[in-house]
Amino acid sequence: MDVLDGSVRIERDIKSFDVALFLLVCLVGVFGIIILTSAFPQDGMKQRFLFIIGIGVLLVSAFVDYRFIYKFYIVYYLLNLGLLVIVLFIGGATNDGANVQRWIPIFGDSFTIQPSEFSKLFLILFLATYIDKQKEKINNLFVLAFILFATGLPIALVIIQPALSASLVLGAIMVSILFAANINYKYIMAVLGVGIPVSAFFYYDLRFNSLKFIMKLSGGLLKDYHFDRIISFLNKNKNDDLFMQTYNSLVAIATGNLKGKGLGNGVLNNLGFIPNRDNDFIFSAIGEELGFMGCVSVLFVMFLIIVKLFLIANRSHSNLGRLIVVGVIGMFAFQAFVNAAVATDLIVNTGMTFPFLSSGGSSMLVNMVCVGLAINVGMEKPKSMFEG
Repeated sequence: MDVLDGSVRIERDIKSFDVALFLLVCLVGVFGIIILTSAFPQDGMKQRFLFIIGIGVLLVSAFVDYRFIYKFYIVYYLLNLGLLVIVLFIGGATNDGANVQRWIPIFGDSFTIQPSEFSKLFLILFLATYIDKQKEKINNLFVLAFILFATGLPIALVIIQPALSASLVLGAIMVSILFAANINYKYIMAVLGVGIPVSAFFYYDLRFNSLKFIMKLSGGLLKDYHFDRIISFLNKNKNDDLFMQTYNSLVAIATGNLKGKGLGNGVLNNLGFIPNRDNDFIFSAIGEELGFMGCVSVLFVMFLIIVKLFLIANRSHSNLGRLIVVGVIGMFAFQAFVNAAVATDLIVNTGMTFPFLSSGGSSMLVNMVCVGLAINVGMEKPKSMFEG
């Protein structure tokens, strides 16, 4: 199939399907099924089913011309907002009764969707297309202001649920795509110029005022437990219940040593000392049962996936295709880093799934579609004017 990108004729070559990227994603997915079956058996079978469905949606998104998909970018954006508003009214809470509304029940409690996960995909669809259409005006203040507003709206709706970690991913997607869109460095320097003194003030308020002033400024958008997690991270008191989850995660990884205790032999994980070990803290389950080698292997394969995506973005002959893949890179890299960093106490505890490893149907489907779109972009090549 031939499409036009400006003055360049683009041909989609199915023979260029990135088998290596596909196999790497399958490798991480199968690894996730194995560790979930071992550390969280009730999710193992469900993850297998989701993985098979995920392979299907990956192939569909890889072979359906993405330019046709992106024609409806405004529809996706409106659908995104609609789902994020709906979940605030009919959304279900977590099993532990936490006061959150993140899931929309479809067939009772047996099947639900998580709009904050689909919001990542919809934002990539919208921002990549809009910025591609405005590529000659990307440094126009009104264009940038609209991009910030269009991204800020779903971020605010996601925070209200609350799902702070998902809102951070949306921000990472926007920053990644803007950077790839060749935004003028004066805007980057302006952000740094504002960010440095704000960070200094944040530290001062944290150190001497327990974040009370920052809490007032947030106007209730950020909850008390968000600030409690920051304080807990800095104090690292083992008598603090908020820190104990992270502490137990560190103990689990440390006791795994080099090769781990073996599948199914993770004491801290099996006895439930680490909540959310099937998603937010799956990295600690890997560390305890498969040790340092298991952790490094997972991170290395994820690194290879990111590298493959970078290569696709770099050789893309389409600005739209390049922006798509960069958005996917920003999403995957940010989530993998935060998940591993939280489990190893490098950053503040915030719930973040590890791509393809953590349990969750919405997350798996969104990740698979994103990989399919990246492979789709990688199948494009310029066609000579002397051909057909």
